Amino acid sequence: HGLRGQLPCLVAGRPQPLDGSIGRIFTLPPAWNGVVTSSSPYQSLPQGDEDIATPSKSGEVMSSSPLGGALGQGDEDVAAPSILKRGQCQDAPGSIRHPVWERVGRVQGDGEVKSCVVGQIACSERCVVLPEAAITGEGPHVRILSTPKVRGGIPARCWPSDIVRMNIHRRNFLQRSGLTALAFTGLQRLTAESRTNARDGASLDARLEADFHGTLDLAPGFSYNAFSETGDTMDDGFLVPGLHDGMGAFAGPGGKTLLVRNHEMEATATTGSPFGGKRALLRRIPRAKLYDAGRGKRPGLGGTTTLVYDTRTQRLERHFLSLAGTYRNCAGGVTPWGSWISCEEDVSTPNYGGQLPDDPMERHHGFNFEVPASAEIGLVDPVPLKAMGRFNHEAIAVEPRSGVVYQTEDVGDGSFYRFIPDRPGRLVEGGRLQALKLRDQPRADTRNWNERIFVPGARHAVEWGDIGNVESLDNDLRYQGYFEKGAARFGRGEGCWWGREAVFFACTNGGRKRKGQVWKYTPSPDEGKAGESKQPGHLELFIEPDDGALVENADNLTIAPWGDLILAEDGVSPHFIVGVTPEGKIYKLARTTLGELTGACFSPDGTTLFVNIQTPGVTVAITGPWQELRATAI
Repeated sequence: HGLRGQLPCLVAGRPQPLDGSIGRIFTLPPAWNGVVTSSSPYQSLPQGDEDIATPSKSGEVMSSSPLGGALGQGDEDVAAPSILKRGQCQDAPGSIRHPVWERVGRVQGDGEVKSCVVGQIACSERCVVLPEAAITGEGPHVRILSTPKVRGGIPARCWPSDIVRMNIHRRNFLQRSGLTALAFTGLQRLTAESRTNARDGASLDARLEADFHGTLDLAPGFSYNAFSETGDTMDDGFLVPGLHDGMGAFAGPGGKTLLVRNHEMEATATTGSPFGGKRALLRRIPRAKLYDAGRGKRPGLGGTTTLVYDTRTQRLERHFLSLAGTYRNCAGGVTPWGSWISCEEDVSTPNYGGQLPDDPMERHHGFNFEVPASAEIGLVDPVPLKAMGRFNHEAIAVEPRSGVVYQTEDVGDGSFYRFIPDRPGRLVEGGRLQALKLRDQPRADTRNWNERIFVPGARHAVEWGDIGNVESLDNDLRYQGYFEKGAARFGRGEGCWWGREAVFFACTNGGRKRKGQVWKYTPSPDEGKAGESKQPGHLELFIEPDDGALVENADNLTIAPWGDLILAEDGVSPHFIVGVTPEGKIYKLARTTLGELTGACFSPDGTTLFVNIQTPGVTVAITGPWQELRATAI
């Protein structure tokens, strides 16, 4: 089996080490009738370890693409696991069907060149899905997976011409989560300080330089590029929808950045439609690609757009509609497997109460939708993730080891939910929805509106209550949780982030002065399993500043690659982008009077901060001397 950090390679006559593989486990896959059938079990690998197999013929372990081949710095050359039996193909356990590859290599099979759809490799007469074990990544780089040439249904060898470049999602996800806790610690230190100058927002505002165009005032040395504005014609012929909102960034092909962006559009809006003022473009969409066509009269105008952006040239290369027919897509969250979960903050129901028989609305709303990050123009199938509950969704965060998804609810008396999928990474296949309850305080009111019951740092053991009838048409899941299960109440749950060992989530009108709270939930070592009751998770109030001078109802946060917390404020105009260092110092990056700042996220290469100005609806890419700006923090 070779040594730890080495890949067995009998062709070379010795274990062949791979660069950058320290601490990674490579195991020899089991043989099935002399042919490699899969990598060794995908489950139960220690966090951070990976299990990678190599193709085999007649029990002989073959090398990956020829040794010594030219690879880019940070790339690795590994063989794609084969799941072939002689003359037969089958899906692998734990396979992933999301389109996370840049392109698929053309594979020679029986003299015929075969091309598979994204996310698959050629296998004899048809295409099969690559196992999940192969889908991991490394920093801002890509990993090269060589697809085996197929000869008579048997993988023979990997060749450089059969390269698949794979976007890196899980590794980036873990790296970002490691910075999250550090960044929130800085915010905690800031709010605990009583320094006068740190609370004097005016001194920080004065450093910002006015924008001649009136769009975005920036710190000295910084610049912005505005693009994809409401009404612009996109590459698919549709128009950029209005009300740009939550957004996630992903590593794209050729070093590009993929942005998946929400649009908080209502069906009754008179401007900002992707289909034009008279819905002239609506007929270009197949009915199956519209979640709610509104009988052709009032289609859902929300959804998502996907943008391909080159940070090296600071140019938008293409943008297109990727989810259509939904209502008020507010925020959401990225997943470790490379997709964006888009959340409907709307619980509209067709002809609710029987009072509107002519209502053109066709479908119930209030669900999550999954949009894989892809550079290919096209609409996803609008499949509602119904098992995750029907309510005013705001944001989600995924615990990468268990696949548990945490969800916030944007109402003043909302619950905090978790979704335990039946199969991690395959949310559409169902699972259990539960609401958080404090073990020692059933029906706890965490908002501190009337008196300060909860104080920062105090830990409270948690239980979770099952929620039934998760598709209820009465918008009552939070009442079911509170009155029947004893679930806790939260004041407008909004942003939600995974921070390696804990979930952080913001409640924008919690606290005595309703200036916001940030909560921290630390899961049980047995989260969602039978042993959870013996080792429960814990909830604590992380911060409650009661001071809007510097941070006004921050509901849109992102983490900088160097560990700073970047807050896009949602309060009284003007709106600011604020940075908080891990040491608790603060600086201001930007200011606008146009509208709410939303969707803040960094490009995978760390050079560019993307943010939306919701009104008039435009995305900006901000670049500049970050370290110089951080040096001005007070």
